[in-house]
Amino acid sequence: MADYQSLNTQQFTSWIRSLETASCSGDLESTLVLRQCYLEGAPGLQADPGQALHYTWVAATQGDPRSMYHTAVVEYAQGKFESSARWMLRSWRTGIREASFGLARAYAYGRGLRQDLRLALEYLDDARECDAEPGQRESLRQWVVTELVTRLLSENAGQEAVQILERENNAFASLSLSRSASHRL
Repeated sequence: MADYQSLNTQQFTSWIRSLETASCSGDLESTLVLRQCYLEGAPGLQADPGQALHYTWVAATQGDPRSMYHTAVVEYAQGKFESSARWMLRSWRTGIREASFGLARAYAYGRGLRQDLRLALEYLDDARECDAEPGQRESLRQWVVTELVTRLLSENAGQEAVQILERENNAFASLSLSRSASHRL
């Protein structure tokens, strides 16, 4: 790939066209370069968030896990919950841990996936391994636990409700201890 900053306007235009052709042929690297050029702008090319978003989607369809995640986030914000959940699941399966929170939210609220508070809690457990949205994660976790325990109690499943509360209390205690220990070091 050429250093585009050393290209004149005509060469740059030709370079962009060759990237577009390669992207249309399925070349992920070209797609990612185009996305970056449109995201940040480049000599002779204005930043264009719409085009950057388009190439993010193209990169997602070409199999780029990060682009799958970003496509899911944008589609969720646009209210396209089913599509968002599919992209979120695909990105999670490729190892993008931040997608755990998105899946937890989808299962918790039934947006794009059927509501399942137990699965929401499992994905929230997985989301603890990433740094994304810590305040929102804990807020969602409290809501999910409260809602799940309330439903279990109304279904006369008190023993399961107690197990969940004990597990949550133990997880909170472990987290507090690890934070306390790290502050002493």
